[in-house]
Amino acid sequence: MQSIDLERFIEILLSERRYTENLLAQRITEPREAIFGDLPAALDPRISDLLPALGIKDLFQHQAQAIEPALQGENIAISTGVSSGKSLCYQLPIIDAIIRNPRSRALLIYPTKALAQDQQHKFGGMLTHLACMDKKHARTFCGIYDGDTPAASRQSIRKLANAVFTNPDMLHLGVLPHHTLWTDFLANLRYVVIDEIHSYRGVFGSHFANVLRRLKRICRLYGSEPQFFCTSATIQNTAQFCQALIGSPVRLIHQDCSPQGRRIFHIVNPPMVDFDLGIRRSSIHETGYLARRFLHFGGQALLFSETRRAVEVIYRYLIDDGRDPSLIRSYRSGYLPENRRAVEKGLRDGSIALVVTTNALELGIDIGGLDATFINGYPGTIAGTRQQAGRAGRKGASALCILVASANPLDQYIARHPEYLFDNNPESAFIDPDNTEILIKHLHCAVQELAVTDGEGFGDLAPFQIQPYLDLLLQRGDIRHIGNRYTGVLNAYPAGTFSIRNASNQYIITLYKAPEDSGSSLNRALKESAPTNQTGGMPNSDAAQRALWQDAPTAEDQMIGLVDEESVNWMTHPDAIYLHEGETWIVKTLDRERKTVAIEPIRVNYYTQTTQNTVLELTQLLQNQAITGAQKYLGKVIVTKTITGYKKLRFSTQEVLGYEELDMPPAHLDTVAFWIALDPKTIDAIKDQGLWRNQSNDYGRGWKELTHRIRERDGHACRSCGTKESGKAFDVHHIIPFRHFATLDQANEPSNLVTLCPRCHRLAESSVLIQSGLGALGYLLGNIAPFFVMCDRKDIGIHTEEASAIAHDLPIVCIYDQVAGGIGLSTKLYAMHQRIIRAAYDQIKSCQCTGGCPACTGPVAEHGSGAKEHAAAILSSLLDYLSITLV
Repeated sequence: MQSIDLERFIEILLSERRYTENLLAQRITEPREAIFGDLPAALDPRISDLLPALGIKDLFQHQAQAIEPALQGENIAISTGVSSGKSLCYQLPIIDAIIRNPRSRALLIYPTKALAQDQQHKFGGMLTHLACMDKKHARTFCGIYDGDTPAASRQSIRKLANAVFTNPDMLHLGVLPHHTLWTDFLANLRYVVIDEIHSYRGVFGSHFANVLRRLKRICRLYGSEPQFFCTSATIQNTAQFCQALIGSPVRLIHQDCSPQGRRIFHIVNPPMVDFDLGIRRSSIHETGYLARRFLHFGGQALLFSETRRAVEVIYRYLIDDGRDPSLIRSYRSGYLPENRRAVEKGLRDGSIALVVTTNALELGIDIGGLDATFINGYPGTIAGTRQQAGRAGRKGASALCILVASANPLDQYIARHPEYLFDNNPESAFIDPDNTEILIKHLHCAVQELAVTDGEGFGDLAPFQIQPYLDLLLQRGDIRHIGNRYTGVLNAYPAGTFSIRNASNQYIITLYKAPEDSGSSLNRALKESAPTNQTGGMPNSDAAQRALWQDAPTAEDQMIGLVDEESVNWMTHPDAIYLHEGETWIVKTLDRERKTVAIEPIRVNYYTQTTQNTVLELTQLLQNQAITGAQKYLGKVIVTKTITGYKKLRFSTQEVLGYEELDMPPAHLDTVAFWIALDPKTIDAIKDQGLWRNQSNDYGRGWKELTHRIRERDGHACRSCGTKESGKAFDVHHIIPFRHFATLDQANEPSNLVTLCPRCHRLAESSVLIQSGLGALGYLLGNIAPFFVMCDRKDIGIHTEEASAIAHDLPIVCIYDQVAGGIGLSTKLYAMHQRIIRAAYDQIKSCQCTGGCPACTGPVAEHGSGAKEHAAAILSSLLDYLSITLV
């Protein structure tokens, strides 16, 4: 790959009015020199001979500071920047242990298979160098143990590998339940490495913490007490989080002493295309435009986009520009592993200049040093933004990141308040290993793996704390009590009854009516082996199999890609345009029984986008309580999401070309919810203050006739893009928002009305969005609640409704568990609702913003109106009647 004059590229951008007018913020971080440390004297002397062979001259100071206490037996948490050499902090102690004792073992756990494969390849190279230096280590090797590991290789890895690379799912399903097959490995286990710990937040992390409790318990059985290494680049509460995850104290290493080149970060808005309506160019096209210009200067870059569809649209936009398509590739979940590995290799060897990707490349897979990153839309977190920006930066060279804001309010808030991104710390991570629903499942697994004796605890839980769970398991017949021990039931496999990630099935995407081919990639996928149980057979559980290997059908079609069950309805509904590596395909069949999607190539100038409806249905009211001003409820609900139809959007302009209705089976989530329904008296009191903004607009009785006259005046064409009406009537839009007027006549003045096509109407509305008080309160509670129940924001769902069927048509704010069956989050929130309401009110009052921001009631649209005052009025009305004493 040719070198790039990055400074010249930036200089040209800054010389153009089109760019500088929309450059809202620029942050430059000056270069940083490396600070080196001495190789710890406690390391075996042969390590110093190994380092030059690995291309390492000196250790950075933070590496030396991590290795020294590790050799003295401490658990280590490393939180330094992207590409700062965190891996070496645990690799050298592992190799040191192997040199001193060839039977020494290490377990390295990664959140994804791809990351495990990448790191195993690197560590395998280090062991090869070690074997060349000392022939007695010729048989030292490391192996991957996951769902893709062939059955023929599994036994040798269990018996002989000094380092095993795996993922949390395999540890939960394939290792711990069959620990008798791992006797020698576990007896000699010296180190456990947990990489990318920020991946283990929320429900997934709470499950994983219990998996680690089970691991430590089994290790004690075999006489080992491994040390832990935890690594991450971007969370605020690293030490506390690591201690909660592994159940033991850690030594935190956070001062990054690696070198860093000059870093330039720009936040830009797409240019305005309609000043009267406040419509900006699509961020998709603007990000693609900037990346395309970058390619003319050589060098390498990543272009991040949040959704799989956006990745495909941007990729198609770039390759349609006439550049060599081999220089540009796309990367996302759903591609076959061999395709993703080819892209990673192309970035490393320089044959690929630009990759358009989701956050799949945000984690630390080795893709070499890049020159720039482009981010289409704020990733949603400070941590995610810094992780993506940090992917650029060759050693000592400058790096550029350009964040292009989309039209959504959060992006526009970041654009107007860049200090929120630049000056705040990354978000904290939370877990709750003692969550009732999660703990009892893993305690059941622990008893099945190894009998629990009377008076024994579990992890850092005392015997009296786990006794109620053991009693419940005993009462259900899941375990037995014999003598002074709780034991499992013969042939039971509790680990296989649940997924620690709330994972769903995968559908296989195949070529429609492809000829039979016994050598097809699908046929090869079917030959992948599953982990064996103690009797040498397959795990007796569909859940276990789904988590460990592809549960593929027996068809002999050509395999093109994969799609998860949660995305099937919107990505691959009948007649959907499926986008895959820049190509357009039409979905011909969706077979839910065989879990296959059949597609065929088609040349079209549009893609499809679904519309969806969400409904809550109460199935069982568990508790409710009258509080003056409101009612609080706890109940079992069904959250039903139904795809109702799809729009056809032109690639080049995103113009809506048509709409088709769909008759799709709804997706149901049976879960538990907590909701507050406002009392009519409370609503009346807020209305009296002029602070109730939740009803739909009433444009007056003559609105229909007025819209006809306006459309006729405008020639039945969109005043923004010029598109003519074809069949369905266009929308009539208030240039100054309707709610800003005191009377209907003022709001509906013809000069304030304009005809817009659906696409331009959506863009115009996004810039003047008026937030409701309920919506603002939902945003606030959704961000505060995780702090009280120690979960991740994605673990809960928020639903606000002006007239809800589950509350006698009263307005509600509802929080529900995003896990089937519920895991107790809503139950806890119901019990502590007073503390949450007080915390929400305090957050609003202490926030220095005017109309709302991401830290309180949510961001405000560029020319819109927030509802901070309205949300405060709702909370204040409740607090007036609540006598709250907070400890």
